[in-house]
Amino acid sequence: MREKKKFAERSRILSDTEVRKKVYLVYEGEKTEALYFEAVDALKTELGLNPIIELIPILRSYNERGWSNPKKILERIIRNLDETKSGKYSYESFFNCVLEFYDERHKLPGGKVQKQSIWNSLVFICTQECQKKLSDIMEDLETEGIKILEQLAEKEKIINVAKHISEILQIQELTYAEGFDKICLIVDRDPQSFSEEQYDQVVQICKERQIDFYVTNPCFEFWLLLHFPDHKNLDPVKIKENSKVSSRSRYLENELKKRCGSYQKYRYDAEDIVRRVDTAVINSTAYCVDINLLKNEIGSNLGTLIHELRT
Repeated sequence: MREKKKFAERSRILSDTEVRKKVYLVYEGEKTEALYFEAVDALKTELGLNPIIELIPILRSYNERGWSNPKKILERIIRNLDETKSGKYSYESFFNCVLEFYDERHKLPGGKVQKQSIWNSLVFICTQECQKKLSDIMEDLETEGIKILEQLAEKEKIINVAKHISEILQIQELTYAEGFDKICLIVDRDPQSFSEEQYDQVVQICKERQIDFYVTNPCFEFWLLLHFPDHKNLDPVKIKENSKVSSRSRYLENELKKRCGSYQKYRYDAEDIVRRVDTAVINSTAYCVDINLLKNEIGSNLGTLIHELRT
């Protein structure tokens, strides 16, 4: 996982005496939540967010895409924090940095196919040449990392980026100031991929590591629906079940389409919805907002996050 480049800034420029507080946003979903909080950031002045706050989404690295289990996502962000702090990286983390570097700096003409080939080559070099597991810690990042990149360049017939080793490692560094900055884990309560036992474990780990945990039960679409005044017209049983109403959408998605005109997880008018966030904060109090009870009850504690971004 890595920091996304800063959201487009539309708010006022801070004076030299003001310090930015970074709020890292770690999503279970890779698009719906991202669109929403991009809109929150774009409208931060209009919404009255604290001007010293900088919202920074955390992006999935190459082999983390598609993950949906919150416990697995939490464990990875903690590992990244620990690696950044210690300066010691696993082979897996290093290889993810290499893929991101190639993808961002040297656009790969082969797309997904070439990325997979590069990843396979890195794994082969690790297991066959270095006799290591992906989870093992690299003993010497500079020396060993350069050797791996040289072998990769020869094997894949691609540009040798060994001279950029320091830049590659910086890709995965999290510029997180413990005790000052804030990490927010934002997930759905999906019992199919997130068991009750795992839920309790995530609550405990977040408490121990001072990571804020935000849950919407059953899913983020319910939080979006709370932005509309007629939320009481929703059927509680249908909310909880969120069953399919057609081949393409479930109950909550369908209700959003009725209110928004159109809605897709990867494309919707997020700014229009976000401008109604005060309604959502108020409406959320009619449902569960307690992080422990959200394990089984309909609701969302995202209103708490909005409040904290304003203070």
